[in-house]
Amino acid sequence: MRFDAKFTKQLISFVIVLIEFFLGVRVLLKLVAANQSAPFVQWMYDITSPLSGPFSGMFPSSVSSGMSEIEFSTLFGMLMYAFFAYILIYLVNMLERSKPYMPNR
Repeated sequence: MRFDAKFTKQLISFVIVLIEFFLGVRVLLKLVAANQSAPFVQWMYDITSPLSGPFSGMFPSSVSSGMSEIEFSTLFGMLMYAFFAYILIYLVNMLERSKPYMPNR
């Protein structure tokens, strides 16, 4: 099986875009104080809970007017996931460059 750096980088990018999208929707739902009993909101919180869990409690959540909340820990998690993806893509690029040159014959 051959190592395909382009596919690997695309896969990493796709996964990080999904993670960032779901966490971004979570932050937005918290920001607008979405009704937590709504099925979509419950589903979104259930899906993103494992992703935001490692960062929960890192920073205090800022509650503004009424029930609106800014989850700084989730925003920090988004930054960390993006940084992690950047590091992975950088490592894939290094592996790709370290392959010996094999001219086509």
